Amino acid sequence: MRLRKATVLILLASIAALAVILTLASEYIVGAGFDELEVRYGERNLERAERLVRTEVAGIDNLTVDWATWDATYEFVVDRNEEYIRENIILETFLEQELNFIGVFNRAGEPVYALGAALETEELTAPPEGLLSRMEPGRVLSLDLDAEEVEPVKGLLLLEGGPFLVAVHPIVRSDGAGPPNGMLAMGKFVSDDMIARLADNLGLPAAWHRPDRPLPEAAQELVGSSRQTLLDFSEHDAGKGFVEVDDLDGAPALIVELTFDRDIHAQSHKTIRYFVIALVVSTLIFSMCVMLVIERRVLSRLDRLNRQVREVAKNPGSAPWVHLDGRDELAELAQGINTMLGEIVQAYTSLDRELTARRASETFLAQIFDAVKAGIILVDPVDFTVQDANSFALELMGRSREDVIGKKCHGFICPAEAGRCPVVDLGNTVDLSVRQLIAEGGGVVPILKSVNRVQRDGHELLLETFIDISEIQEAEDALKLSEEMYRAIFRNTGAASLIADMAGMITMVNEEFERLAGIQAADVELRYFWVDFFPQEDQRALLAMQRNADDLQESQHAKLTFNTANGEERFVRILVAKLPRVNVCVISLQDLTEQQQTETALRTIQQELEETVSSRTKELRDAVEELKEMDRLKSAFLSSASHELRTPLTSVLGYTKLIRKTLRRHFWPTGRRKEALAPIVQELESNFKIIEREGKRLTQIIDDLLDLNTIESGSMVWRDEVFDPAEVLDQAVRNIQPALQKREFVKCESTYPRSLGFVRMDRARLHQVVINLLDNAVKFTHQGTVALRASNKEAGWVEIRVEDSGVGIPKEELEAIFDKFYQTQSPDGLSDKPLGTGLGLTICRRIVERYHGRIWVESEPGRGSTFIVRLPMTEKDGKPLRNKSEDVGAA
Repeated sequence: MRLRKATVLILLASIAALAVILTLASEYIVGAGFDELEVRYGERNLERAERLVRTEVAGIDNLTVDWATWDATYEFVVDRNEEYIRENIILETFLEQELNFIGVFNRAGEPVYALGAALETEELTAPPEGLLSRMEPGRVLSLDLDAEEVEPVKGLLLLEGGPFLVAVHPIVRSDGAGPPNGMLAMGKFVSDDMIARLADNLGLPAAWHRPDRPLPEAAQELVGSSRQTLLDFSEHDAGKGFVEVDDLDGAPALIVELTFDRDIHAQSHKTIRYFVIALVVSTLIFSMCVMLVIERRVLSRLDRLNRQVREVAKNPGSAPWVHLDGRDELAELAQGINTMLGEIVQAYTSLDRELTARRASETFLAQIFDAVKAGIILVDPVDFTVQDANSFALELMGRSREDVIGKKCHGFICPAEAGRCPVVDLGNTVDLSVRQLIAEGGGVVPILKSVNRVQRDGHELLLETFIDISEIQEAEDALKLSEEMYRAIFRNTGAASLIADMAGMITMVNEEFERLAGIQAADVELRYFWVDFFPQEDQRALLAMQRNADDLQESQHAKLTFNTANGEERFVRILVAKLPRVNVCVISLQDLTEQQQTETALRTIQQELEETVSSRTKELRDAVEELKEMDRLKSAFLSSASHELRTPLTSVLGYTKLIRKTLRRHFWPTGRRKEALAPIVQELESNFKIIEREGKRLTQIIDDLLDLNTIESGSMVWRDEVFDPAEVLDQAVRNIQPALQKREFVKCESTYPRSLGFVRMDRARLHQVVINLLDNAVKFTHQGTVALRASNKEAGWVEIRVEDSGVGIPKEELEAIFDKFYQTQSPDGLSDKPLGTGLGLTICRRIVERYHGRIWVESEPGRGSTFIVRLPMTEKDGKPLRNKSEDVGAA
């Protein structure tokens, strides 16, 4: 078979097999990957649904904590006053808070007052069936009020009326003081409205089922199994997911059903179809490219080799080389010819290279011989004639090469007498000594000479090398001069100093020491030890200082009494230093007698000052304690006042809704039909809206006061958990929409990844911070954009930014706006009426700093504002990503 035909057949078979394999693999790999992605999407939404149910439980728990830590509730357990019931446990409270049950119990678990409500019919009823029995001692809702730390209860129960969300807390005073006086329970049934809110948050259709009633066929295997979630993809167009929420006993209490489109499944089949089509097209293109490559790299080379072989056959002398790349049989033949010719050329080239290298080596050695900065002379040991000398030796002698080569070295360049050569005549192996080189004109040059025996072309020679030591001798002379100079400096230095050997014997003192000690140098040097001038009890320590200066190679110092020759005591500072490379120490003495007297006087003044400061400090401490007591009384007053204000406000709002509902039902239709009553109807409707709006505003003010007071008093209950902040941002964007609808020319943008990592904090408090910032941005923006952005680009931090194009903030107010009760002018600039309590940003800063974060604002008047919040990230298990020692302010 021809080579061209065989190549085409093999290529077509390989392409066909590859196409079949890739088509089958795409079905199993790509399709399975999309299916796994669809499962993860469903499981994530089921987890979010369960968290939203738990969030509803947390909302009831927050309300229960608020009522249970209230002096009025605490006193009601004891005196059971009717006023508490008339003002608080009324139908309006149930409707306002969407509750089905409120119960107050004493320490024995007996109900003091328990009442239920039917929200659909707006009627008060008995407590839900089966609920009170769960409150009995030892049951799931009972609390151990005698425990050192009472644990509250919150969760779900499956009652006859359906799944029930309940929270139970011990009743204490408003300041959190105990012991508990009883228990407070609140709860509500799972309703369609609650599931509708859950579906709105998820953006998916949702429904709920009781686990003890007939269930959809797909969800039946979830009950009784250990699984908490179940996904059903039996339908082609839509999938269903079921999540089971357990009650406080660990049994199933609620099953939430989610429905979602199978867009991912459809996309997978669409992707596979496109992939197969692209594979077929690319295979065809690849086949053509391969054929082109084979034609150029194989078949054309075959033709070229055939022509070259014929050319060599015609002209063997003129065309000895065959040029053909590749590794087939033809290339091997061409390589054999080239190898034979190459070996001949290589042998010739190797010989030429070796000869060139030898010449270069001789030239290099000759250059080294002349370039060495030391004299080198080769002498024949038989007749002592000079055989060669380098340029440095000739230059040092002041002679030319012709004047030296062939001359005898004795009396010419070597001062040794004939017959006294240290190496040849005296038998020394090496001559290493200081000699004199005889130069031109009879002059001599001091040198350090070395003589060795060497071999050259089988003959023994004496290799004499030497260096000029004229500069060394000059340096020795200069060193002696320097020593005399430093001795003079030491003698005349301003500090009393002495030099002692390592045994402590004084070898030299200066004039200042003579004046301090009152003794002459001749009477001290080599006669006294330097420690003799100090008290006997200090001498051992001084000798240890001298040893330490030697061992540690560090100067040692101390302050001691110095005894002069005439018996006078002086207080001196001692500095002992070991001189490097010599066994002597330098000891310097500084007279501190006058300085010590001054320090004693200053010490007396300092003691008197410390006594005065101590007295003033006690007065300040007493003032601080008084301020702390006033702050505690302020916190208690704010807590009590907030509860007392909230109670009548709840009644006002509740009765307002009832009156408005009654008037709408019975009076509005009649009033609108009568022309005389129509303006009155419109005015009453407007007044009711004002009452409701201002009531909600007053409720927000009370909530802000209560939140700030709870945070500052340390009684705030922080429910920390690890979660993705993106979930809270999604909820905040949805919750701010009603406020945006009132601003016709303001739009909201949100830009952040679907996942921002994890933070550990109270989810509700982060939502409070973001909503507060968004609400402020909408409030101070007439037209333009309010943007919510977030990122985790900086390692270890989540950054949330709320930007607006509103009126902006003056530079001098950028920090003051976070102070308590600080209020800016209304956004229209025409009214000085406050827009709130001035506590919102203060609460935001307290919450952010509670979790080691930071909040600040960047703004210019007329150009909008940007509020920035940075929070530390954690791992999924709650471990911090960032070292706690890092400065938050530097972030």
